Amino acid sequence: LCLHTTARDFSRWPEFMAPLWRILVTWALWFVAAGHPTSASISTARKTSPDWPYEEPVARAFASLTSASYCGPNNSLLNWTCGPCEDVGIHLDSSTLRFVERRELIQPRSTFLLLARLSTRTEDGCVISFRGSTTITNWIEDFRFWNTPVPFEWCKGCYVEDGFSSIWRNVKDEVLEKLRDIGCVPRHELGNSSNSSTSNLYITGHSLGAAVGTLAMCTLQGWGYNVGLSYLFESPRVGNLNFVAAFDHEFARRIPMYRITHSRDPVPHLPPRYLTGFKYEHVNYEVFYDDQNVWHFCVREEDRSCADQYSLPTTLRFISDHCASPLTSSGSLCHCPLHPSTTGQVAPILV
Repeated sequence: LCLHTTARDFSRWPEFMAPLWRILVTWALWFVAAGHPTSASISTARKTSPDWPYEEPVARAFASLTSASYCGPNNSLLNWTCGPCEDVGIHLDSSTLRFVERRELIQPRSTFLLLARLSTRTEDGCVISFRGSTTITNWIEDFRFWNTPVPFEWCKGCYVEDGFSSIWRNVKDEVLEKLRDIGCVPRHELGNSSNSSTSNLYITGHSLGAAVGTLAMCTLQGWGYNVGLSYLFESPRVGNLNFVAAFDHEFARRIPMYRITHSRDPVPHLPPRYLTGFKYEHVNYEVFYDDQNVWHFCVREEDRSCADQYSLPTTLRFISDHCASPLTSSGSLCHCPLHPSTTGQVAPILV
């Protein structure tokens, strides 16, 4: 949801912000009218923690992989070393990097993700990193929450937000092709592949990319991949209660998915939980960073101890929290690690 610009472009801030504020204020009115339900209303909430604990150094590695997606299809990534990954024993084989770009609406390259092989001390796998919004068409898809939710074939009675679903539908065949190209295949194909093939997958992404990544986890697991430890940053809500229950049953497990939220970022509060008669919910597990950058683990999907301690209206003036993160050296998830950090001279622009 953010794009960085230099200080001399800061004057364009009102131009980009005006339409966003109109939409956010509208949602805020809907939200206030519907009330702010407590976490006790979530019937699917799990009250146990996964066996695999949240580890901040590993989260830093995934945050770096997420930031790399903001470089776009930059061939310099082929020579990039993910330092935080190496620090925790994850080696990214950057020579295997593959890019997927798709046109959304009328603008090319508005959807982007990268894939690569990686290895740990014990096993090999592949990572997929989904970029957040950096173009106006991503922005339109990201905020098409007033559209009718659509069925999600992965689980019975599941409905998900149409914009996220359409983006995933548009790229999933190419994702499967690229995965096979670098030796990542479903389990049932391992016997017909080379000895170096793997079915292990790790998913990461930010904002719009986190929402699409959530759907990708479901589809890829259903195709026969082993979707392992994954980190998604600042995700909006994706689907209904049936989707949440099915997702948590599949992924809120010994080796889980962690959904990272930060301070008063408004995006995790979107879409509002009650909107035109449809109830959106978050998935587990949430790790919330407060305004002192101290993290808190929450066991409920909608937990008033984490991001839900703030209501949507109280977050609307903290949009800069959406890219800000204590998990990257630049302080921003939206900053390409190939570029020098310009902390203090960069403003986030939402488009």
